[in-house]
Amino acid sequence: MVILYVSDTRLVVRGVSLAPENRANEPYEISINGETSGRQELTMKDIHAQKESGSPLYRQYRGIALPVYEKPPGLAVLQRNRALNTWQVWLRMALVTVSDMLMLLFGSRATYVSVHERKADRRRWVMGLRLQTTNPADE
Repeated sequence: MVILYVSDTRLVVRGVSLAPENRANEPYEISINGETSGRQELTMKDIHAQKESGSPLYRQYRGIALPVYEKPPGLAVLQRNRALNTWQVWLRMALVTVSDMLMLLFGSRATYVSVHERKADRRRWVMGLRLQTTNPADE
């Protein structure tokens, strides 16, 4: 008899935005999944640029073939769910980080999420996310 035990940590934070002004008071839903495997991090192979044929791209520098890397566009895509009228994003993070976030949320102080995003190719990419007890607008 084999007993398989699997556990995971998921955190869903729901709230409304304070800024920017054009999206103030719009609902947000941030889903964070805690990962224990090493698959959450990109490897150099993952960001190695490719030719149209799919083979790795290299450039010559002083007679040496060097790999060409593409900067990852971001952590995840922030999307507007028009059916639910909310902005949504799903992220994978280290399990210890998600556990720390849970501890912060169960405190008695007000908690804020600061999302650093950038728009590229008609998509809003999340570049960074901070959970904090100080209002980001006051910083």
